[in-house]
Amino acid sequence: MDVDKQHALIDLVLDGLIRQEEMRKLAEEFKSIIRKLSGRSIKVKADMRTLRASSPEVAEMLGEVQRYAVQHGVMRMAELVNSPLVALQLNRLERESGAAKIVRRFGDDQTALHWLLHGERASLSA
Repeated sequence: MDVDKQHALIDLVLDGLIRQEEMRKLAEEFKSIIRKLSGRSIKVKADMRTLRASSPEVAEMLGEVQRYAVQHGVMRMAELVNSPLVALQLNRLERESGAAKIVRRFGDDQTALHWLLHGERASLSA
């Protein structure tokens, strides 16, 4: 997980099959970063192109992280996803957590980053 403090941008990569303990550590680190960026327009780029579908327990933790993000100042989340199964799992979690209103999916890093930094209007004119 990398943080661009200038742009209040959290850049994370989720890879492979995530176990509960790994997700618990990731969730704590993510929440800590959000607290440090509090009061800013926080943005998240989540590269999940190599992520495999998660167990129900890990998926539930991911949903809680999304809920926390929405409630604590994250304004935009860009996701990069290749797996249709992971996309279906994320769709459900985002609806349940309230994150669906701030999430967009992208096929490449540059388009995702551009949307995160400049918003909808910039992505429409690009």
